[in-house]
Amino acid sequence: IKAFSFSPLAQNTLLKTLEEPLGEVYFFILIPHLYGILPTLLSRVVVLTLEAETESARETLSANQFLAATSFQRLKMLTPLTKKYDDHDKRMEVKREALCFINRLEIELEKGLPRSALALEGISRLKKYLYIDSAHVGLVLDHLAFVV
Repeated sequence: IKAFSFSPLAQNTLLKTLEEPLGEVYFFILIPHLYGILPTLLSRVVVLTLEAETESARETLSANQFLAATSFQRLKMLTPLTKKYDDHDKRMEVKREALCFINRLEIELEKGLPRSALALEGISRLKKYLYIDSAHVGLVLDHLAFVV
């Protein structure tokens, strides 16, 4: 099962299937992040984390450089990604790249940089908007440049 996100209703429906599988059945659920997954569903699965970012995303956006930059430099760093979002066919790819980049930011902030707690809290609130289909990634990333 591959999805960008699951509604609580879909998760509860899936939960019924996981509780009563037929024979030796294995389910593989591929999602970009565990945000919004119900605890009851998580208690019945084994979570494996895979790094899904592309080399180009890794090269384009360095978490350390981003954190060391000023707000306006950060906006400039995010411009290539936000411009790609204007291409309708690339929107899901851009959302994935944005999530991978935000995950890298969180990892760097968890290492104990000053102002980490406030930045992590802001990123956590901001990240959930990437799971809303109608959310504009460019606006989310622009806000990220100032939140950090």
